[in-house]
Amino acid sequence: MKKQICRVNSRSTTRHLPVVALTGPTSLFRRVPYQLFGLLVCLLLGAGGEAQAQPAPPVGGGLWPMKDTPFLEAIAVRGEAPTELDAPAALAVPYYCDTETLRPTATIHCLRFSQRQHGVAVGDHGLTLHTGDGGKTWQPTISGVECALSDIFWIDDQRVLAVGGGTDPITKITRCVVIRSGDGGLSWSRAATEDLPRFWTIESEAEYFDRNDDSHPRRARSIVALGDVDPVTGNHVYLSQDGGKTWQGIEPNPRKPTRPSDRFAHLTVARCQRWRDIIGEPCVVRMSCKLDKQTYVCAGDHGCIFRSEDGGRTWGQVYDGGRCGILVIAQDLESVPWSLVGRQTLEQRLRCNVLIGTTGEPIAPAVRQAAMNLGVSSIERFDPIGDLNEGSLSDLLSIYDAPIIAVDTKLDENARRRIRVTAAQGETDKVVEFSTDGAGETLLHRNALLSDSGTLASDFDVDSLLWIDTCSQLHEQARLGQGVYINTVYSSGSQHTRSDDLSAGMSMTDQCRLPQRRTTASRRRQQVVQGRLRQHAMASELINGSRSQPKTFASSMTALLDQTSRLDRYRLAWTLAAKMRSHPQLTDLWMAINDRYPEMSSAQLAGLYAKTRTTSVEWSRWKSKGTVSRLPSPRISKLDSDERELLPGRSGHASIVSPFQDVQSSTVTPPSKVMQTSALLPLDETTEQSHTKQSLDLVWQMHPVKRITEDAITRFINEQASDEDTPRPQTSPLQAAALRQIAGQTTAWSPLLQNRSEQVTLAVRTDQPPRLDGNINEPMWEPTWAGAAQTRHELPISLAAAYDDEFLFIAIKVAQSSFRPGERVGDLRYRDADLESVDRFKLSLDCDRDLLTSMNLCFSHDGRTRDDLDGVTAWNPTWYLATDQQGDDVVCEIAIELQSLCGPIRSGDAWFIELQTITAGHEDRLRWMPRPEGRVRIDFQ
Repeated sequence: MKKQICRVNSRSTTRHLPVVALTGPTSLFRRVPYQLFGLLVCLLLGAGGEAQAQPAPPVGGGLWPMKDTPFLEAIAVRGEAPTELDAPAALAVPYYCDTETLRPTATIHCLRFSQRQHGVAVGDHGLTLHTGDGGKTWQPTISGVECALSDIFWIDDQRVLAVGGGTDPITKITRCVVIRSGDGGLSWSRAATEDLPRFWTIESEAEYFDRNDDSHPRRARSIVALGDVDPVTGNHVYLSQDGGKTWQGIEPNPRKPTRPSDRFAHLTVARCQRWRDIIGEPCVVRMSCKLDKQTYVCAGDHGCIFRSEDGGRTWGQVYDGGRCGILVIAQDLESVPWSLVGRQTLEQRLRCNVLIGTTGEPIAPAVRQAAMNLGVSSIERFDPIGDLNEGSLSDLLSIYDAPIIAVDTKLDENARRRIRVTAAQGETDKVVEFSTDGAGETLLHRNALLSDSGTLASDFDVDSLLWIDTCSQLHEQARLGQGVYINTVYSSGSQHTRSDDLSAGMSMTDQCRLPQRRTTASRRRQQVVQGRLRQHAMASELINGSRSQPKTFASSMTALLDQTSRLDRYRLAWTLAAKMRSHPQLTDLWMAINDRYPEMSSAQLAGLYAKTRTTSVEWSRWKSKGTVSRLPSPRISKLDSDERELLPGRSGHASIVSPFQDVQSSTVTPPSKVMQTSALLPLDETTEQSHTKQSLDLVWQMHPVKRITEDAITRFINEQASDEDTPRPQTSPLQAAALRQIAGQTTAWSPLLQNRSEQVTLAVRTDQPPRLDGNINEPMWEPTWAGAAQTRHELPISLAAAYDDEFLFIAIKVAQSSFRPGERVGDLRYRDADLESVDRFKLSLDCDRDLLTSMNLCFSHDGRTRDDLDGVTAWNPTWYLATDQQGDDVVCEIAIELQSLCGPIRSGDAWFIELQTITAGHEDRLRWMPRPEGRVRIDFQ
């Protein structure tokens, strides 16, 4: 208890201590008078061995089959005083989260009893509750962690374990938390599990392998936990034989599902409505226990626990957490108004639930962690078609009975109308619609100062994206606009108050509100946040000015970060990284992140980005070419003038007869069938940076991304150091010991490194190039397409490839439902088109397999194109495109001039290619951490 008090006090008394100011302003600040400079600096700085007993299986196991959503990641106790490393982490909530007040009534994910009288419940924010009277009353206990806990296991009547975990920002590496109690759950201590991925469920080994304890008496006390897949070994099942102190990976039971538990699957509306009818209260129930024939206990969102003593006929609430105050309904994940959510929860103290419209994969745990950091009780998904129709909508809304509903304007107008009508017939007092464009009666400005939290409204949005790892390629001001616009479309009363506080003018019960914060941001912290508003202009001046004065960039960037509060530096650094996607001094920023946060996996990833920018084959090829005008392909030159058009010039894209059309044919394909993009190759001025030795955690040290990337870096360095007359080594990634190890395991990256897998295809040399028409019916495609590689998307994308001395030929087959035709544009004679309003396909060519650099080709169904080199649109390759629909699929044929890529292909080369479709209206998101599911490997024969 003393440690807990000290930690809370240290947050409020030491976080804002001033740091030493830099002397000698850089060129960035020369326009500021020295008197004002000193004041500005002050504002920006911030003030601020145990005996083993026979395990007793827990009583109960579910009143009905439960399907609970995966939940929020874990977050552990923060260190005493803020340091340079006071930044987002897997097991630590942001400074504004105020876990101490959120924990007592946080969402409960699991409750289990060892005997009829003694039970434990765990949930978000490290919540642990204990009962000694059969669940009639519950008392909070101190868990020592801030993370979400997901499952409980009673070893005996005194010893009990609880498991959970969290996710690192950017890299999305998960971390495990195991807490142990020897007094029936009254006090807890941590087990050393930092190098393990998050655990979801826990049970006895005998139960997991479906055998009696007596059959293996020596192993009867062993415990099995199911968790995330270890990115290093591929394990997801872990064994402990010492009461949860230490764990090791084991082979899974082939008869058990690979997912940790069906308790963490999608919460269906039907299941939630069933529980709503059973207990008679609006609450999302996540788990139940049966103590005897008549006594049942269930728990769920907002810390509510219900108990029945008559076999489930009637229920009483025995732990009163609260109920939903505001329900946010967003079209999809990208539409969630994180700034508005944080404003309502952490400032106005409204209890919040979020619904996301999607029929795809379950909501990622990192998304749940981002929501938990903002005080959200739960974030679930719904079917935009099935759950918003006339019959199901009332059931959906009655589960929450929220007095306020916030609806995304991107939802269908008919769906929004039905929500308004249904809300007026239920418990809802107010319906508002939100958007990030257009206009509204009120505006939550992106730079609104939230005084209690000590942050800006946009900080909630940026921080959430750091966990979700979908940073926009546009900087946040362009993406968010002015902020979130709000319009009231229904109100049951006569409220005339207009405010970004959605509860203004309403009479809200205490059940709908979170407890008041114990501490609010200090006045000094508020001054620091106000001072940050000037950083936008400073950052813009730094980014734009450094293009003409690259030598001053590193020192100016260091000064800018040093003059930023420690609580805000990490966010600022990664925000600038997204803004500077095409900036020539981006490597300096990456190295600054790497040097400031050496113990964070995301900072180590930034260091790898800096290294690959200087060792990338794609970037080296482009820099070596300089700004040159490409000559027409020899094949094009051989065409008669009547059968070809002029090559595109500096104006860009032209629709021409490509060298892949059969000009001898009596019927010539219309010129618009095949699109060509011309090539002007400007010179990039990337500043190289020396790299310092970095401190890495064990998981990151052995992570496949790091090992694959470093193998590419080493390969590049060795090839550059070899004699130019020496033939290039014909090596495969499988020849590296580290990569062979990954290939032999069962991680998500393994198929990309194996000799043969569904994600690997063989490209053969061809003497007869295809006729680009969107039909893969040429003889050259027959054997190649039979061995086409496939991504592991929900709708797999197939790819086959061939090549000759001049071109790389790629054939792609993608489901028409994910690559729909858009509105046709009359004039297609331009390059680097704005494709945001149409479905488009993105093809990323990673010629050196370093995962972090690639040449990207984007195109729409009608042939509009855009290309870039890691976001730099000045890279202009020559490539040809033809698309055609065949049944339920769209077939795309592409020919890319090798001179625009990495030069001639040699037998034995291997490339990674990433394939993805982007839906109309969605931005092209920048994912800092590479993912294997959408990649394939091409081996050139």
